[in-house]
Amino acid sequence: MNETIFQNGEEMGAVIASEICDLIKTQKAPLICLAAGHSSLSVFAALAERKKQGFDFSDYFFVAMDEWTGMNADDEESCGGFLKKNFFTPLDFPAEHIKLFDGRAADLKAECEAVEQFIDTRGGVCFMLLGIGMNGHLALNEPGCDINGGAHLTELSEITKKTGQKYFSHTQTLLGGLTLGLKNIRAAGNIVVNVTGAHKAPVVKRLRESSAGADFPASLLKDLPQARFYFDAEAAGGD
Repeated sequence: MNETIFQNGEEMGAVIASEICDLIKTQKAPLICLAAGHSSLSVFAALAERKKQGFDFSDYFFVAMDEWTGMNADDEESCGGFLKKNFFTPLDFPAEHIKLFDGRAADLKAECEAVEQFIDTRGGVCFMLLGIGMNGHLALNEPGCDINGGAHLTELSEITKKTGQKYFSHTQTLLGGLTLGLKNIRAAGNIVVNVTGAHKAPVVKRLRESSAGADFPASLLKDLPQARFYFDAEAAGGD
């Protein structure tokens, strides 16, 4: 497992932001996929600072990683709403270059197919930034998921329903989600998994000790040559 330990999330975020900005040197129109979660905030802040310094994101494309069913970017506390507030708006990211999941769509299967088609049209995701759930989930791929699955509608584990409440100002009923599958995630050209905070130390410990398997989805990235694990000092204290 390729891991790097940083002193704090800000240091880690600055490094990841530089990696994303460097994509344009080798990719004509990079397609990126960044998690809508608290662990991404330091990356978003560092990218916004690069924007203020004159960096141009107009040639970048973005595809969503996941969304709660029954929600879309018009819901402020949805995954799309989180990205809009913390990423798209500060960076003035071109709206026509963004493909999100619409959890309010009448045909959720067709919605998943449309997201996959967007990825295929852009030649695949060249950079993916993920966090890890408390049960080892990646995006909304819960333990026991299909290793070879593409974008799909998924049921949520009880722990995901519980921890997901942190994104809402009021108690929210979370029943399911739309998510990229492990096939999509593992196919990305560059994969960075960033984990921050002492509460994630047990997760990092289990990650280090786990063999690759769907019972702890994050373990399925450990042996990929393009995957790197970035931990802050608190999260890295898992052993």
